[in-house]
Parts: sequence; C-alpha cells; structure tokens
Amino acid sequence: DAEATREAKERARIINALAADDAFSGIRDSETDINRLLDENVSKFSPDLDLEEKIAMAYIMQQGARALNTPPPQPPKKPGVDELLKMYEENPEFQAAVEERRINSLKRGQQVPPMSASQGAANAALYIKEKPKSFDDAFEGAKKLFGEK
Repeated sequence: DAEATREAKERARIINALAADDAFSGIRDSETDINRLLDENVSKFSPDLDLEEKIAMAYIMQQGARALNTPPPQPPKKPGVDELLKMYEENPEFQAAVEERRINSLKRGQQVPPMSASQGAANAALYIKEKPKSFDDAFEGAKKLFGEK
C-alpha cells in the first residue's frame, strides 16, 4: 500500500509539472484516464522508461483515443429562407444594408441615366432611335415627325 501511495503521489506531482507545458495543457482533466491506462497496460510500457515518459505517452494515447471517438464538429447550419426573412424584418440596419446593396447593383447594371427622383432605384431605358446616316434618312425622319407618310 505504501508503494502504491508513493507512486500515486509521484504521478500527481509529474502531472502537475507537465500541466505547466502548453503541449500538456489538458492533462489534469485526463488524470483518471491516464492512471487507468498505466495500471491496466503495464506490459505495454517499456520498463526502461521513467514515470514521466510513461505519463506523457499515456496522455498522448488517451488524446488520440478521444480524437478517434469524438465525431468531428459539424459546420454551422445555414439559415433558411424563413430565418433570413425574420432577421430582415426584425433588423432595420440589415434592411438598410440590403437596400443599399440593391441600389448599388442597379446603378452598376444599367447604363442609362436615372429617370426618377429615386436616384436610380427604378430606371427607365431611353428610346433612342438610330441617327440618320444620310440626307435621305434625315428627310424621312423629319416627314414622320411632322405627320407625313
């Protein structure tokens, strides 16, 4: 019993010393698993290793087993249309930002001057006839303009 108590105190001392190292930052949380691993697998660890090396190896093995048994984190779920609409309706700043982007995309997408006071939010394309290329074309356009056919 005295030997077991001495070894338990030595393990606790080593674990506390290793916890100061960033590589072993979670070792205190795994102390019971490490002790169980060391006790149940005595033949797996070389007798040439000192106790500190055995504890470090047991911690690394325990972390590997935990990583294998823990499912990878799922990416966050993208909000659906209903959630997006609810966010839009509840947030005036979000509404303003969406409208600003929409107006800017309209300004970039149309190559016509704005025809209303909305500064480009509702543009109307101009009806521009082809310029006459000859005197005859100009004469025909003038006749149409004044009602002659």
